Parts: sequence; C-alpha cells; structure tokens
Amino acid sequence: MSKFSRAVETKNALPSILIVCEGQRTEPNYFKSFPVVNKTVIKGTGRNTLSLVDYAISEKKKGDYDQTWCVFDEDSRTQDFDNAIKKCSSNDIFPAYSNESFELWYVLHFEDIQSYTGLTRHQYCSKLDAHLPTKRKKDKPKYCKNDENNYNRLLPYQDTAIQRAKRLESQYPISIPFHQRKPITSVHKLVEELNKFLK
Repeated sequence: MSKFSRAVETKNALPSILIVCEGQRTEPNYFKSFPVVNKTVIKGTGRNTLSLVDYAISEKKKGDYDQTWCVFDEDSRTQDFDNAIKKCSSNDIFPAYSNESFELWYVLHFEDIQSYTGLTRHQYCSKLDAHLPTKRKKDKPKYCKNDENNYNRLLPYQDTAIQRAKRLESQYPISIPFHQRKPITSVHKLVEELNKFLK
C-alpha cells in the first residue's frame, strides 16, 4: 500500500463530529479554533436547552456524523436543563453543559472553583477580566465573549482547567438533579475529544 493510500485510509477513519451550540458566537468561535484534522461541523443556533437538543437530533439524522455534541448552559429553566441532558443521553448525543455559564469553563483555567460557590454569569466575566492577559487599553475589558482568540489565550492553561473540571464534577452525588449541581461543567469532555484530533 502506498503512503498516499495509507494517508487517505487514516483520514477516512477519523470520526466526523457535529457540535451544536446554544450561543451563536461565543462557543462556536472557541470550538472552531481547535486545529483538528477530522471533519468537525460547528453550528451556533441561538436556541436553548430542549429546543437545542431537538435541533441537534434533527441535524444528526440529516448528516453522517459519528458523534453529535450539544453545548448549552443552565438558564433558570431548571426542568428544561435537566430534561435536555436526559434527552441527549437517550438520543446518543453528548451534552457539554455548564451551570451556570460557559464562562465557568474559561475561569477554571485560572481558578480552582469549588462547589456551591453560587457565582453569577457576571461574576465569571469579571473574574476573566482580572485573569486574562491583554494588550488592550486599561479602560477596556480584557474578556470579550466573542473574541476569536479566546482559544489561544486559554490554551496554555487548558490541562489545568480539565483537571479542575473533572474534580468539580466528581464532587456531586449522582442523586443530585443536574440543575442543583452548581457550579459544574462537562465542556472538558468535548475539549478532550477534540484534542484527540489536533494537527
């Protein structure tokens, strides 16, 4: 077998991944920055929780994907949040959820957030303003949700964030409803999956 044939065979063996995001820019911009070699399709929808999962189910049926992921936050619709995670599981979709904000995943790159801290979305963003390196002027916020460079800015601390997210996740008994597991994020699972296919 030629080197070219082996390369094509290896490329074809890589799984195709569909990532459907609640946000239209923040999460898609982050995941699009992963330099993966496999086919990865990322869609920012503006939908939330259950409607997002329904959309992912529909897109999964239309396409030929080996994996489908849903990225969403807890947004005060506690029952919808819990049901969305369960619906993902029953439809072979991987949930990459955060309670209460996607920015929790970013903050874990800099701080070891413990359970039951009860931070708000605004507080996570304020923490990122304090931690992120920047060349911006002093009066400008350091953290911009839709910054296409957030992946690169966070990359040096990614391994630490993964370990912290795993530790945080392990603190909650399985009997606790998903919406009560706060703070928590499973975004690290998607990050680890994408890291398997980096250039």
